[in-house]
Amino acid sequence: MYTMFKKVLFILLFLSLLGCGQASENTPIPSPVVTARPGWQKVSSEGFQMFLPESYIIGTSVDFDSIINNIRTMGPQFEDAANALNQNREAIITFAVDKRTGDSGTVTQIVVGKISWPSDESIDSYMNSLVDNLPDQIQVSHSEVFSDRNYPMFQLITGVNSPQTGNIKQVIYGIRNGGAIWQIVFATPSDEYESRLSEFEQIVETVIVPFSQDETSNQSGNSTSVVIGVVLIVVGLILNTLYGKRKK
Repeated sequence: MYTMFKKVLFILLFLSLLGCGQASENTPIPSPVVTARPGWQKVSSEGFQMFLPESYIIGTSVDFDSIINNIRTMGPQFEDAANALNQNREAIITFAVDKRTGDSGTVTQIVVGKISWPSDESIDSYMNSLVDNLPDQIQVSHSEVFSDRNYPMFQLITGVNSPQTGNIKQVIYGIRNGGAIWQIVFATPSDEYESRLSEFEQIVETVIVPFSQDETSNQSGNSTSVVIGVVLIVVGLILNTLYGKRKK
Protein backbone atom coordinates (compact mmCIF):
# COMPACT_ATOMS: atom_id res chain seq x y z
CA MET A 1 0.00 0.00 0.00
CA TYR A 2 2.81 2.40 0.93
CA THR A 3 4.68 1.53 -2.26
CA MET A 4 1.59 2.26 -4.35
CA PHE A 5 1.15 5.60 -2.56
CA LYS A 6 4.74 6.57 -3.40
CA LYS A 7 4.19 5.71 -7.05
CA VAL A 8 1.03 7.82 -7.24
CA LEU A 9 2.79 10.69 -5.48
CA PHE A 10 5.70 10.48 -7.91
CA ILE A 11 3.36 10.54 -10.92
CA LEU A 12 1.46 13.56 -9.58
CA LEU A 13 4.72 15.39 -8.89
CA PHE A 14 5.99 14.62 -12.40
CA LEU A 15 2.76 15.86 -14.00
CA SER A 16 2.83 19.06 -11.97
CA LEU A 17 6.41 19.77 -13.01
CA LEU A 18 5.55 19.03 -16.62
CA GLY A 19 2.62 21.41 -16.46
CA CYS A 20 4.80 24.17 -14.99
CA GLY A 21 7.31 23.70 -17.76
CA GLN A 22 4.67 24.08 -20.45
CA ALA A 23 3.16 27.17 -18.86
CA SER A 24 6.53 28.90 -18.60
CA GLU A 25 6.87 28.89 -22.42
CA ASN A 26 4.37 31.73 -22.54
CA THR A 27 5.37 33.55 -19.37
CA PRO A 28 6.42 37.19 -19.81
CA ILE A 29 10.14 37.80 -19.34
CA PRO A 30 10.77 40.92 -17.21
CA SER A 31 12.52 43.78 -18.96
CA PRO A 32 16.24 43.86 -18.10
CA VAL A 33 17.95 46.92 -16.68
CA VAL A 34 19.76 48.49 -19.63
CA THR A 35 22.57 51.01 -19.40
CA ALA A 36 23.38 52.80 -22.63
CA ARG A 37 26.88 53.94 -23.51
CA PRO A 38 27.44 57.71 -23.25
CA GLY A 39 26.31 59.49 -26.40
CA TRP A 40 24.19 56.63 -27.71
CA GLN A 41 20.64 57.36 -28.87
CA LYS A 42 17.49 55.53 -27.94
CA VAL A 43 15.33 53.86 -30.60
CA SER A 44 11.85 52.69 -29.62
CA SER A 45 8.82 51.47 -31.55
CA GLU A 46 5.84 49.30 -30.59
CA GLY A 47 7.43 48.43 -27.24
CA PHE A 48 10.77 47.49 -28.79
CA GLN A 49 13.78 49.42 -27.53
CA MET A 50 17.50 49.58 -28.25
CA PHE A 51 20.36 52.09 -28.14
CA LEU A 52 22.55 52.95 -31.13
CA PRO A 53 25.75 54.97 -31.56
CA GLU A 54 25.02 58.58 -32.49
CA SER A 55 26.44 58.04 -35.99
CA TYR A 56 23.34 56.04 -36.97
CA ILE A 57 20.54 57.79 -38.85
CA ILE A 58 17.21 56.33 -37.72
CA GLY A 59 14.74 55.72 -40.55
CA THR A 60 11.44 57.57 -40.39
CA SER A 61 9.70 55.87 -43.31
CA VAL A 62 10.28 52.87 -45.54
CA ASP A 63 10.10 53.16 -49.33
CA PHE A 64 8.52 49.73 -49.74
CA ASP A 65 7.96 50.00 -53.50
CA SER A 66 11.66 50.70 -54.14
CA ILE A 67 12.72 47.90 -51.79
CA ILE A 68 10.36 45.39 -53.42
CA ASN A 69 11.55 46.34 -56.92
CA ASN A 70 15.19 45.96 -55.83
CA ILE A 71 14.50 42.54 -54.33
CA ARG A 72 12.98 41.39 -57.63
CA THR A 73 16.13 42.39 -59.52
CA MET A 74 18.09 39.85 -57.47
CA GLY A 75 16.59 36.97 -59.43
CA PRO A 76 13.68 34.47 -59.47
CA GLN A 77 14.68 32.97 -56.09
CA PHE A 78 13.79 36.26 -54.44
CA GLU A 79 10.33 36.65 -56.00
CA ASP A 80 8.58 35.02 -53.03
CA ALA A 81 10.41 37.35 -50.65
CA ALA A 82 9.30 40.39 -52.67
CA ASN A 83 5.69 39.22 -52.65
CA ALA A 84 5.78 38.42 -48.92
CA LEU A 85 7.12 41.89 -48.09
CA ASN A 86 4.40 43.47 -50.22
CA GLN A 87 1.76 41.58 -48.21
CA ASN A 88 3.39 42.07 -44.77
CA ARG A 89 4.74 45.61 -44.80
CA GLU A 90 3.95 46.01 -41.12
CA ALA A 91 6.63 43.43 -40.27
CA ILE A 92 9.41 46.05 -40.48
CA ILE A 93 9.43 47.93 -37.18
CA THR A 94 12.38 50.28 -37.70
CA PHE A 95 15.69 50.60 -39.50
CA ALA A 96 18.86 52.68 -39.26
CA VAL A 97 21.88 53.51 -41.43
CA ASP A 98 25.36 54.34 -40.16
CA LYS A 99 27.00 57.52 -41.49
CA ARG A 100 30.42 55.96 -40.90
CA THR A 101 31.78 53.94 -43.80
CA GLY A 102 34.96 52.12 -44.65
CA ASP A 103 37.03 52.20 -47.83
CA SER A 104 34.22 50.80 -49.97
CA GLY A 105 31.85 53.63 -49.04
CA THR A 106 29.05 51.07 -48.68
CA VAL A 107 26.72 51.77 -45.76
CA THR A 108 26.16 49.58 -42.70
CA GLN A 109 22.50 49.21 -41.78
CA ILE A 110 20.16 47.67 -39.23
CA VAL A 111 16.65 46.34 -39.87
CA VAL A 112 14.30 45.31 -37.06
CA GLY A 113 11.15 43.27 -37.57
CA LYS A 114 8.57 41.40 -35.51
CA ILE A 115 7.55 37.85 -36.38
CA SER A 116 4.77 35.79 -34.80
CA TRP A 117 5.98 32.43 -33.48
CA PRO A 118 3.90 30.18 -31.19
CA SER A 119 5.17 29.94 -27.63
CA ASP A 120 4.98 26.13 -27.78
CA GLU A 121 7.51 26.12 -30.65
CA SER A 122 11.18 26.51 -29.75
CA ILE A 123 13.36 29.36 -30.94
CA ASP A 124 15.69 26.66 -32.29
CA SER A 125 12.95 25.44 -34.64
CA TYR A 126 12.45 28.95 -35.98
CA MET A 127 16.18 29.47 -36.55
CA ASN A 128 16.54 26.12 -38.31
CA SER A 129 13.53 26.79 -40.53
CA LEU A 130 14.93 30.21 -41.36
CA VAL A 131 18.26 28.69 -42.44
CA ASP A 132 16.51 26.00 -44.51
CA ASN A 133 14.52 28.63 -46.43
CA LEU A 134 17.26 31.13 -47.26
CA PRO A 135 18.01 31.64 -50.98
CA ASP A 136 21.09 29.78 -52.16
CA GLN A 137 23.02 33.04 -52.63
CA ILE A 138 22.94 33.66 -48.86
CA GLN A 139 25.52 31.41 -47.21
CA VAL A 140 25.33 30.68 -43.46
CA SER A 141 28.74 30.48 -41.77
CA HIS A 142 27.59 30.30 -38.13
CA SER A 143 24.43 29.54 -36.13
CA GLU A 144 24.02 29.50 -32.36
CA VAL A 145 21.28 29.56 -29.73
CA PHE A 146 22.04 31.37 -26.46
CA SER A 147 20.53 30.33 -23.13
CA ASP A 148 22.43 32.79 -20.91
CA ARG A 149 21.14 36.11 -22.28
CA ASN A 150 18.32 38.40 -21.10
CA TYR A 151 15.93 36.59 -23.44
CA PRO A 152 15.97 33.34 -25.43
CA MET A 153 18.08 34.33 -28.43
CA PHE A 154 19.81 33.01 -31.52
CA GLN A 155 22.55 34.36 -33.78
CA LEU A 156 23.19 33.68 -37.46
CA ILE A 157 26.15 34.95 -39.48
CA THR A 158 25.67 34.97 -43.23
CA GLY A 159 27.43 36.26 -46.32
CA VAL A 160 26.48 37.15 -49.87
CA ASN A 161 28.42 38.56 -52.80
CA SER A 162 26.34 39.67 -55.78
CA PRO A 163 26.25 42.55 -58.28
CA GLN A 164 23.13 43.92 -56.57
CA THR A 165 24.47 43.90 -53.01
CA GLY A 166 28.25 43.81 -53.21
CA ASN A 167 30.23 41.68 -50.75
CA ILE A 168 28.13 41.82 -47.57
CA LYS A 169 28.22 40.07 -44.20
CA GLN A 170 25.15 39.91 -41.98
CA VAL A 171 24.76 39.23 -38.27
CA ILE A 172 21.17 38.25 -37.47
CA TYR A 173 19.70 37.98 -33.99
CA GLY A 174 16.31 36.58 -33.03
CA ILE A 175 15.04 37.59 -29.57
CA ARG A 176 11.95 36.01 -28.09
CA ASN A 177 9.41 37.06 -25.48
CA GLY A 178 6.16 35.06 -25.60
CA GLY A 179 4.52 34.50 -28.98
CA ALA A 180 6.84 36.66 -31.07
CA ILE A 181 10.45 36.81 -32.20
CA TRP A 182 12.04 40.20 -32.78
CA GLN A 183 14.59 39.82 -35.56
CA ILE A 184 17.49 42.26 -35.78
CA VAL A 185 19.53 42.19 -38.99
CA PHE A 186 22.90 43.93 -39.14
CA ALA A 187 24.44 44.19 -42.63
CA THR A 188 27.91 45.55 -43.29
CA PRO A 189 30.60 45.31 -46.00
CA SER A 190 32.69 42.16 -45.53
CA ASP A 191 35.87 44.16 -45.01
CA GLU A 192 34.28 45.95 -42.02
CA TYR A 193 32.73 42.87 -40.40
CA GLU A 194 35.54 42.07 -37.95
CA SER A 195 35.82 45.64 -36.68
CA ARG A 196 32.05 46.09 -36.27
CA LEU A 197 31.04 42.75 -34.72
CA SER A 198 31.72 43.77 -31.11
CA GLU A 199 29.63 46.93 -31.56
CA PHE A 200 26.74 44.89 -32.97
CA GLU A 201 26.89 42.70 -29.86
CA GLN A 202 26.93 45.77 -27.60
CA ILE A 203 23.83 47.09 -29.36
CA VAL A 204 21.99 43.80 -28.83
CA GLU A 205 22.79 43.95 -25.11
CA THR A 206 20.68 47.14 -24.91
CA VAL A 207 17.59 45.57 -26.51
CA ILE A 208 14.28 45.33 -24.69
CA VAL A 209 11.42 43.44 -26.35
CA PRO A 210 7.81 43.43 -25.10
CA PHE A 211 5.84 40.31 -24.29
CA SER A 212 3.48 39.16 -27.06
CA GLN A 213 0.53 36.81 -26.83
CA ASP A 214 0.33 33.90 -29.25
CA GLU A 215 -1.08 34.81 -32.65
CA THR A 216 -0.09 31.81 -34.78
CA SER A 217 -0.57 28.18 -33.85
CA ASN A 218 -0.76 26.29 -37.16
CA GLN A 219 1.78 25.02 -39.65
CA SER A 220 0.66 27.40 -42.39
CA GLY A 221 1.09 30.36 -40.04
CA ASN A 222 4.55 29.14 -39.06
CA SER A 223 5.58 28.93 -42.71
CA THR A 224 4.45 32.51 -43.28
CA SER A 225 6.45 33.65 -40.26
CA VAL A 226 9.60 32.00 -41.62
CA VAL A 227 9.09 33.67 -45.01
CA ILE A 228 8.80 37.06 -43.28
CA GLY A 229 12.03 36.30 -41.44
CA VAL A 230 13.74 35.63 -44.77
CA VAL A 231 12.30 38.90 -46.11
CA LEU A 232 13.90 40.86 -43.27
CA ILE A 233 17.28 39.35 -44.11
CA VAL A 234 16.88 40.24 -47.79
CA VAL A 235 15.77 43.79 -46.94
CA GLY A 236 18.91 44.14 -44.83
CA LEU A 237 20.94 43.23 -47.90
CA ILE A 238 19.47 45.74 -50.33
CA LEU A 239 19.02 48.88 -48.21
CA ASN A 240 22.52 49.95 -49.24
CA THR A 241 21.41 50.02 -52.88
CA LEU A 242 18.76 52.61 -51.94
CA TYR A 243 21.12 54.80 -49.94
CA GLY A 244 24.04 54.37 -52.33
CA LYS A 245 27.63 54.97 -51.25
CA ARG A 246 28.42 57.61 -48.68
CA LYS A 247 31.55 59.68 -48.39
CA LYS A 248 33.47 59.20 -45.18
